[in-house]
Amino acid sequence: MTADRSPMTIARKGTRAITIDAIEYRWLVRLGKHHDLYLIIELTNESGQLLIAKLRQATIVTPWLVKKAIDYALGQGWQPQQSGPDFIIRIYGSLQTPENWEQANKISGTDCLVLNTWNPSPALLSRWAYDKTLCLEGCDEDLVLHEQRYLSVLIPLADDEQCPKADYILTTLAHYICHSFRVSKNSNTEELLAEAIELAERCTSPAMERWAALLKRQWAYGQGIGRITSSAEAYSIAEDILNGMYRSVKITLIADTDSYFEFGFDNSNFPLNRERLILNKETGTFTYRRNLYR
Repeated sequence: MTADRSPMTIARKGTRAITIDAIEYRWLVRLGKHHDLYLIIELTNESGQLLIAKLRQATIVTPWLVKKAIDYALGQGWQPQQSGPDFIIRIYGSLQTPENWEQANKISGTDCLVLNTWNPSPALLSRWAYDKTLCLEGCDEDLVLHEQRYLSVLIPLADDEQCPKADYILTTLAHYICHSFRVSKNSNTEELLAEAIELAERCTSPAMERWAALLKRQWAYGQGIGRITSSAEAYSIAEDILNGMYRSVKITLIADTDSYFEFGFDNSNFPLNRERLILNKETGTFTYRRNLYR
């Protein structure tokens, strides 16, 4: 359903990002005057129709619930890339936060069970992956998965096209490894990439095959690919390093000198979030910087 534009607008600060089907959204939660909650969502890099999901009091908002709201709204006609009145949906059912798995009992009207664990066992991860009603943690579920020790469990799950959270797992892993590779070129990152490549190459789904190919290119960039001969080749490298599989931001060529290419983007929604990539034309190595001040 839609409504006339309300005075609520999404703030530039205090928002979180989520990527679904290669599209990045940002979201936040606001408290209404009657203590009800509003989940507010819009595209990160475009100004369009705002999604407002009305929640009951005491709802715990997780990335899984945000994805659920986005998927439902898109199915109901939300058009985030087009201007228009706020698109309003209602999500009923309070979300519980049991202390651990044994205490997790689904109750009538519950949308999701939050296990509130930062140290899930492989068995629990597998059970979580196939159960749409389970969340690992109330606020930062994706960060729970940012551990190399979970790769051997998560990558086969991401390869299983029957797993309801396969896309979510792949997006989370792609973000984790690409970010690690950009910001920390050291032996730990090389070990992380090497294990991810080994596991991903065993996979058979088209998405995982694309990711395995990307991981191998990223590994090569970390070692230095040799002379970069054209701006088109440099653009392709910048896309792999800055966007990877989980983002679709517009990358700009800032400088083309005798010795290097410089690429970057400025996020207008987050003025302090600026990223720069410098590619050495002779060696093919790169330098990455973030949060630059002008």
